[in-house]
Amino acid sequence: MLAKGRTVSEPTDRDQRRMGVILDVTERKRAEEHLRESEERFRSMADAAPVMIWMSGTDKLCTFFNKGWLDFSGRGLEQEIGNGWAEGVHKDDVDGCLKVYVNAFDARQDFTREYRLRRFDGEYRWVMDHGVLRLGSDGAFLGYIGTAIDISDRKRGAEALQKERKFLRQVIDIEPNFIFAKDREGRFTLANQALADAYGTTVENLIGKTDADFNSNHDEVEFFRRVDQEVIATSRERFIAEERMTDARGKIRWLQTMKRPILAADGSGNQVLGASSDITRRKQTELELQEQRAELAHVARIWTMGELAASLAHELNQPLTAILSNAQAALRFLSGKPADIEEVRETLQDIVKDNSRASEVIRRMRALAKKEAPEFAPLDLASLIRDVVVLLHSDAILQNVNIALELDDDVPAVRGDKVQLQQVVLNLMLNAFDAMKDSPMSKRSVKLRLEDNGAGLVQASVRDRGTGLSGDKLDKIFEPFYTTKREGLGMGLSICRSIIETHGGRLWAENNVDSGATFNFTVPVEERRG
Repeated sequence: MLAKGRTVSEPTDRDQRRMGVILDVTERKRAEEHLRESEERFRSMADAAPVMIWMSGTDKLCTFFNKGWLDFSGRGLEQEIGNGWAEGVHKDDVDGCLKVYVNAFDARQDFTREYRLRRFDGEYRWVMDHGVLRLGSDGAFLGYIGTAIDISDRKRGAEALQKERKFLRQVIDIEPNFIFAKDREGRFTLANQALADAYGTTVENLIGKTDADFNSNHDEVEFFRRVDQEVIATSRERFIAEERMTDARGKIRWLQTMKRPILAADGSGNQVLGASSDITRRKQTELELQEQRAELAHVARIWTMGELAASLAHELNQPLTAILSNAQAALRFLSGKPADIEEVRETLQDIVKDNSRASEVIRRMRALAKKEAPEFAPLDLASLIRDVVVLLHSDAILQNVNIALELDDDVPAVRGDKVQLQQVVLNLMLNAFDAMKDSPMSKRSVKLRLEDNGAGLVQASVRDRGTGLSGDKLDKIFEPFYTTKREGLGMGLSICRSIIETHGGRLWAENNVDSGATFNFTVPVEERRG
């Protein structure tokens, strides 16, 4: 029902226009309120962010800086907006900083720049500024939004690390020894100048390469690779007393190397670190010393042969005299009528035997007198001792010395040079003979003993029944040029000790409980190769 006195009519056009305007303003107001709330939320979030944040518009000018930026600079927003922020950039960085920004802006690209920015306390700090495009919902370009982070401490740390690396590089490059590191594939990850010089290249060119790229000796390269793999696989260090390396000039270098693993986080080895000392000069000196020792040993053998001249002459005279007698007898048998052919045959057989005896004496003499490089090979030490005893047979008879042998023929073979070990046994036996020259003939005896000592060594001993050695002699007898003989060189025992030590054994002397002295020496057992 309608109220009395009022009428109802349709809305006019004017009323409709007024209503539309009201609706339009409402939507706009709502949009503006929503935008204002969004901006407030953004500003709140930006102010709470732990980094400095800025924004710019389409005119390249900055329109916003968050609280982090303003706190850092100690300036107000009005001072920073536009290009005001650039007033805090270090004068040496302003042009470069703006150039990066303008170029990125014109190209519509993200950018990153580093520059020094003045802090509120006046100190310039390095910041890393990263800007990204701002785009509207329709893809329209709205400007940039960026973040700036104080990287001064990180930059100082990086600079300090770089200085430390340069210092360490100088340290390892001034080191004359080789310093290097390799990965599992044998590629160099670290090398110093000394190693680069040896391989005739640069440090930079070594990195990423292997020994095979610079060393044409396959055996050397394979040895390096095998040891590297062993160190990495076992995570244990390895000391190599001597190894060869051929340098860029083809010269052989001798190295002493220590290698140890560089462990990963899980404790496994993934690289090998090495340091090599060049011992080439020492090796050359050792080789020269070995040559001099060999020369001296040869002189000593010749001297010893001179001492044996009388007994050797007697040893040779016996078969030569027998040959002459048998030859004369054969002539007589042939001159008979008829000739006694059977007697001639037996006589000629005796001549052949006597000739063999003389030849054997000469062979042993020549073996001791020969001058050749040491040749290490498996040896039967018992057989070697017997050969020396045979050579000294006549000398023992002339000096009324009885020789007794206690040789274990089951001892394992040793590895050594036959002539040098014969020289040791010969020298020790002659010394034993000389030690008993003033003893009664009934007590002149020498006992040679050979046994396995159970420690990977074969031990030989020469025991005499002479006067023994006083305390001062025991300390000096192995010294060069010390002798108790009237016409001795004083080098025999010194050379013998050098020979035995070269063989990896030991030579020593001790007095017997009853009388005389015993000289002992050991030689390592020949290793069995499977």
